[in-house]
Amino acid sequence: MKSLIVFGSRYGTTEICANKLKEYLNGEVEIVNIDKNDNIILEKYENIIIGSPVYAGSFNKKIKEFIENNKIELTKKRLGLFMCCMSQGEKIKEQFEQNVPKDILKVASVKVNFGGEFKFSKMNFFEKKIIKIIAKKDRSLGEVDGKSDIYNINEDAIKSFAKSMGV
Repeated sequence: MKSLIVFGSRYGTTEICANKLKEYLNGEVEIVNIDKNDNIILEKYENIIIGSPVYAGSFNKKIKEFIENNKIELTKKRLGLFMCCMSQGEKIKEQFEQNVPKDILKVASVKVNFGGEFKFSKMNFFEKKIIKIIAKKDRSLGEVDGKSDIYNINEDAIKSFAKSMGV
């Protein structure tokens, strides 16, 4: 069984998660960074896994376009969705609903948040400011000073996702 993991990533967290996920999947698995290659032929794969970071409530623009442009083909595949996001709880469901069309959400076998990172060392002033404002509104993010990088990737969620995909 051939699987595809297609993802977008700005600071590398989603790429790290995609590579970790590949380790837990069986069979032939190809990984494609949509920001570097958007020429993907879905017919070659039985399983499609789509991963996106969440920035200020939105998925990666190219991932959203990929989903929209391939809706019909995606509904014919075993589909899994993951995001890299620092939010938790009910906010995760909201993020999926705001960023993924309902017909795609309905056919996705697995929808999981792998956690995320705040890499302040790589952010510009504006990005740091936005994260600090969001963190004040969303207390589930914990203490955010805008200086110290925060790592919160959930490896158990990645393992569980792979198992749930049955690949």
